[in-house]
Amino acid sequence: MNFFKRLFNGVAETPEEEQKEQNERDFDVLKYDGVAALRQHVFDYAEKCFVHALDIREDLETRDYLSQTYIQLGQLSESISQLRILADAQPENLNIWLRMAGVAYIMEDYDTMVEACEKALAVDEANSRANYDYARALIGKNDAATAVEFLTKAIEKCGGEPYWEAYLLRGQTWFDLGKTEEAEHDADFLLCHIHDHEDALVLKAQCQEKQNMTAEAVETLGKALAANPFNIAALAQRARLKRVMGDEQGAEEDEKHLRDLSPDDENATLDGSEDIADSIQKAYKTNNPFA
Repeated sequence: MNFFKRLFNGVAETPEEEQKEQNERDFDVLKYDGVAALRQHVFDYAEKCFVHALDIREDLETRDYLSQTYIQLGQLSESISQLRILADAQPENLNIWLRMAGVAYIMEDYDTMVEACEKALAVDEANSRANYDYARALIGKNDAATAVEFLTKAIEKCGGEPYWEAYLLRGQTWFDLGKTEEAEHDADFLLCHIHDHEDALVLKAQCQEKQNMTAEAVETLGKALAANPFNIAALAQRARLKRVMGDEQGAEEDEKHLRDLSPDDENATLDGSEDIADSIQKAYKTNNPFA
């Protein structure tokens, strides 16, 4: 438009108009470079580009990219701050609340996670992921009984393929609540569909041990280790159970393997005290869901 004004009317742009156009060009370059850097995993540079672009003008898409960049940089509080700005602008955007819940989970900030999940459920109470994340937050706040209710909702509301993660977490939560029969039912459901599901096999073995089915538990743990020879929880539990059965040689072999897998881990135990829920939480935090 300004070009045509100059061409046909001979009207020159004011300094303010020229500066505005230059700012827009600078913004576009910074945003484009930031997106390219984010995709190439050059996160420090991406952050600088997005921050400078937002200094020029507000843009929700750029804030979204910046929140993702902060996650990759491990600056989770900064990511939450950006997500709050996005949520204020688009409170009905379910994905913003779900991402905030995910970041808060990695931070073990369960109060923020509960807040984000409640906002997500206000947008869509039938959303399986929101119900699942709410349950994880409640477990973090030591409210396992209520967590089971939301895991059940996540399972019931999930369309298509069963929500395997929700079945597994519900089974372990049942086990932690002393509901061995219910826990084994969820483990069996998983194993009926995924025969070599190592975490479900460990949960099944825990239930068998609780019912004094020691030999059966050892056999089940063997299946878990066949699926993944590096499953520390399965090794620790099997070593302990072999010793209970009087199989000292077998127990020592498992313990040696366990030490080889985690020689520097002071928290590695041979008593099987770490339950599968802790293993699940570690796995979620180790594998960034926003990569």
